[in-house]
Amino acid sequence: ADSIAVLVQDAEQPKCVALRKADETVKLINEKMQRWADEQRILQEEAKALEQSRMVAAQKAAEEEQQRQKRELRRQQEELAQRREAAIQWGRNLVEPMPNLVYSGVPPPPPGPAPPATSRGAMGAPPPPPPEPTPVISSSGA
Repeated sequence: ADSIAVLVQDAEQPKCVALRKADETVKLINEKMQRWADEQRILQEEAKALEQSRMVAAQKAAEEEQQRQKRELRRQQEELAQRREAAIQWGRNLVEPMPNLVYSGVPPPPPGPAPPATSRGAMGAPPPPPPEPTPVISSSGA
């Protein structure tokens, strides 16, 4: 009976060692699984942060492009206004108004005898505009 007890005691020690090793293996596998889960979560967070930074960069680029287009449009409008003003002003310093110029649709009759009545005259051309009144300067000093 002593030999059986010794055999059982000798078998018990390797059994305990095997159980400890199995426990350690399970703990190692559980740690490894937890690390993989943590790594997966970290990768997802990094991907999300990268996508957000890309969205922010794209939005900023879009805003900058919009501002650039506004500046370009403003510059073009200013350039067009300057060209228009230059075209309006072009040659004004070279032009002198004609003396006694009458602005009307009908040319004034030439001096001298009245021309013969034509078909235009028969249609009743409008009379020439009245002469402009000359300003009256009073001598009373008022």
